[in-house]
Amino acid sequence: MMINIDYTVIPPDRVISPTEQLISAFNSNQGCRVGECTVASRKMHIYNVQNPGEIQILKNVDAGRLFYNKSDCDKIVHLDIFHECGPVDHRLVAAAITDSIIHFNSTITGSEQVNSNLIDIQTSTGGGRITGNLTFGQKRSLQQAHQNHVHVAAMLLDNSLSSIFYITLAVEAAILQCGLELRRIDTITPLFSSGEQLMDLSDFTDQNDSLLKESEPDLNPVISQQTSDITSNDEQTYAISNAKQNSGLSKINAQKNSVEGSCNQQCLLSLGDNNSASILQYLTYKNTNPNLAYKHLSNIERHIRRLLKNFFKGNISTSRRYSTYASSGTLQTISKLSSNDYSSGILDISATVQAAAVRTISANNTSLAISCGDLNFKKLIPSKKIDICFILDASASMEGPRIQIAKALILRLLNTTAARISLISFQDNEAVVKTTLTRSKEKIKIGLASINPYGATPLALGLKTCLTHLKENKASNPLLVLITDGLPSYASGITDDPLNDALKIADEIRSSNYKFTCIGLDSSQDYLSTLAYIAGGCVYYCK
Repeated sequence: MMINIDYTVIPPDRVISPTEQLISAFNSNQGCRVGECTVASRKMHIYNVQNPGEIQILKNVDAGRLFYNKSDCDKIVHLDIFHECGPVDHRLVAAAITDSIIHFNSTITGSEQVNSNLIDIQTSTGGGRITGNLTFGQKRSLQQAHQNHVHVAAMLLDNSLSSIFYITLAVEAAILQCGLELRRIDTITPLFSSGEQLMDLSDFTDQNDSLLKESEPDLNPVISQQTSDITSNDEQTYAISNAKQNSGLSKINAQKNSVEGSCNQQCLLSLGDNNSASILQYLTYKNTNPNLAYKHLSNIERHIRRLLKNFFKGNISTSRRYSTYASSGTLQTISKLSSNDYSSGILDISATVQAAAVRTISANNTSLAISCGDLNFKKLIPSKKIDICFILDASASMEGPRIQIAKALILRLLNTTAARISLISFQDNEAVVKTTLTRSKEKIKIGLASINPYGATPLALGLKTCLTHLKENKASNPLLVLITDGLPSYASGITDDPLNDALKIADEIRSSNYKFTCIGLDSSQDYLSTLAYIAGGCVYYCK
């Protein structure tokens, strides 16, 4: 029972920086999102039944202690991969993870290698050790509780945490092969508090053949389906701290009490197409409705034009404007006009002929003659310059129709505005100025053509690079246009949180008195609304 997994989408060199972020998050007793539908931590995490897109990390509840009664903490990594409610074949998941570990181990040596015997799973169809006989996890309440996610627990030390990306890739591929959709995690909320209360975990425990229990396992055990070490977890209670608003415990109990009810799930992420997994920040995301963004193209363009009109009213139709004034010359017939004889500027022929006609009729003359006093000129008055900087999300999830719609928008505006345009892309762990401020269509087209989506979403880095670029190039009345489809997933170093990093830069945008708008391509509305508000701008959602 195997599935084809394309591991080339996760080159080893691209997981170095994300792995460092995982280590940082774990060392801070927090968790983080891996891609869009997986949450990883060494703590317990649960979804909010009333709002399944919210995942809560219980910072003071160690996964190893909770699940396996381990006395030492920070040894077990807890992964939950969310999907449409439905059955996910746990045997298929086990086979996929086993294959991913074989691939991962083939790329590294020594202590970094992962032992497949030390990985447990649970889905809505069953679970157990992935190298065992997979006949466990059959308790009805346990299966019901896993209708919308695949649970993975693994012994992973810091030097092998990069395997998480390959495990997630494998699980997502298995979910899709089962014909189910992946589901997005909208927010991750860390909780920590003081005080002790007991939570009944009996509905979440069952017989198992795990080698992750308290006694240190033999790292190379002889596995036999006939002689597997089958143990039983007694009905358990676990002491956890009271959240300050009691939200942590109440939501855990709400999740526990909902196992007999309807399945709660997050919003749609992608359809169950074997070739279109959303895997992590490193897999190509295939938009399931390519026409969705395109039908908004004209509306997005009108949104930006409306902003330009409001910000720089009367100064955007041409690169300069005119002020009409009349010559103060005496009334004499002009046989030849010389630019040296009259006021500087461009002759306004219409206004001049009109003035001559009015004078001729008033004087009851029968022939039209233009005199010096009839002359009207257009004096050139430099317009307020406008610069537009596009900050384009080029992470993996933008692959396909999303990056195409972003490029199409920029090209359409390029053809119809006199403003200078610059282009900055951000992806993985960097932000690059693809094109400095210019009116050259050719340069912009070359910059757009060089953008190929991959990697994480370093939003703060993209915004910061834009601010530096505009200041160094002394931009005139800049309008910053951010185009993105997701939440930031890479911290730029201002804080340890990618979301807070971007909000800090948004505050700098407001302080710089720059204009800002965000185009959200099927992205988190709450976060982008907050980002735009802090930046003093607005947001347009393409849903």
